[in-house]
Amino acid sequence: MITHGFVTHEDNEPCAFCSKVKRRFEADRKSGLFFKIMQNKKPTFGDILGIFTDKEILHHLVKLYPDQKKELSGYQKALDELRSLKKKGNPMMIVVDKVVDEEETYASVSGLKPREEMSYGLEYSPWEEWLGMKIHESSRRHYNYLDIVTHCLWELTWRGYTNQEVKDEIAELIAASKEAKKQINGLKKK
Repeated sequence: MITHGFVTHEDNEPCAFCSKVKRRFEADRKSGLFFKIMQNKKPTFGDILGIFTDKEILHHLVKLYPDQKKELSGYQKALDELRSLKKKGNPMMIVVDKVVDEEETYASVSGLKPREEMSYGLEYSPWEEWLGMKIHESSRRHYNYLDIVTHCLWELTWRGYTNQEVKDEIAELIAASKEAKKQINGLKKK
């Protein structure tokens, strides 16, 4: 098995896809992008998203999440929007953990604040903040950048394929919460 900055291969042979990604890295290295990211000890999600093309990410998404093949147009919509947004600083770091339970092995994406041990769900975070979140060092030790970007994209789109869809769901949850609180207060008065 070989693992490099692109993907892990069980058969020790890099695939044609990885060869193409490697050529892209070589081009980026010449332009300075690759060097900037590799020198950055804590790259952001936006930094590593910029390394890969949409085609490369979507190809890897289908590899990691085969059941998502029918949703590729939604993921493309999300990538288009992500690439149009400006990243916003956020102290939260993205953690991609490998979870092994009795039935399956999967990647869990969560947030971690500096000097805290509790993890946070990120699926309702504004996408501009996702772009500005740094990738936790443990994630970079266990996953390559393409895996990290792909798992983050899957998590980021859990509640919708656009930033507005996520914001609309948050607004619905807040409205439902206020309504429930109003009903509870009404019961207390009786």
